[in-house]
Amino acid sequence: MKHIYIVFFILIAVCCFSISKGNSAQEVVNLDGRFFVSLQDIPLMPGLVELADQTLVFDKPEGRIIEVVSYIQGISFDEIMSYYESVLPQFGWIKTGEKFFVRGDELLQMCFENHEGQVFLRITVMPK
Repeated sequence: MKHIYIVFFILIAVCCFSISKGNSAQEVVNLDGRFFVSLQDIPLMPGLVELADQTLVFDKPEGRIIEVVSYIQGISFDEIMSYYESVLPQFGWIKTGEKFFVRGDELLQMCFENHEGQVFLRITVMPK
């Protein structure tokens, strides 16, 4: 029985060490620690301001449809895409196109919009 406790303790120690190691992109995400309210596994990049009143959420038998909108403050489209291309794979998303990612049975689409001089990022998660 004593050996079981020792093995269990070693496994916990290894897991804790692995989690604490992380990588630089993970550390950037956790440094700010903000996520979209309705997409709790999609980080909100510094420089984006979520517009919660623009969020749409639908639950369908085929899967969820969630759309979030954020106002872009002082960062470029290229910076945003670079950030999400490095961060989203940490959450299981695989890039499949210029502004498309897939995870399991879901598709994530990023869309940049310009309305009356203000620039927005719209992220939609939907069934494939």
